Amino acid sequence: MSRKTQGPRLAQTERGTWEIRWTENGRSLRKSTRCYDRAEAEKVLARWLLARQDNTPVPRNVTVQHCLDAYWEGHVVPRAVDRKRLVSVHRWLSTGLGSLAVRDLGDQHTHQYRARRREGSIGTCPAQDSTIRRELGHLTSALRYAADRRLAARDDIPRIARPAESSGREKWLRKEQVDALLAALADEDAGPRMSR
Repeated sequence: MSRKTQGPRLAQTERGTWEIRWTENGRSLRKSTRCYDRAEAEKVLARWLLARQDNTPVPRNVTVQHCLDAYWEGHVVPRAVDRKRLVSVHRWLSTGLGSLAVRDLGDQHTHQYRARRREGSIGTCPAQDSTIRRELGHLTSALRYAADRRLAARDDIPRIARPAESSGREKWLRKEQVDALLAALADEDAGPRMSR
């Protein structure tokens, strides 16, 4: 017997921020309010609920390119720190998948995209799985962004299968390199942890 789903509600994350959690089409979803204060988070929830009650029809024949462009203008340009790399990601996704309608996007298309990126027929050179994983994550973000802003129907948005996450590179240091690293850390006030 299935349990009754709750409507949108606020929940606090481990970091102390509040997020909106809800279930839609059998999928648990969440959206950050970016607030640490419950009262502010409730205001964000109220605005979010009003926006969801908007009865204007959501377009059904939206292309992937439209979603990528909306995400680029509305999120990447104002917020992204590393736009230089994202220019290429946007270009390769547009080339490989941009002409498809969002509701027609399926596993066969993403598998074909992955194969073409690996062989280098999309892009300037063959891509590794970790790069393709990042690009398909960007596509997922763009599609969710479009659905959140009612630019595309949420039930038209597919789940995008990505390559498995690769293990990080291992590098073994020689004793002299370890000594040099520890000496450099001792010279600086590095704080409680090392970072790039």
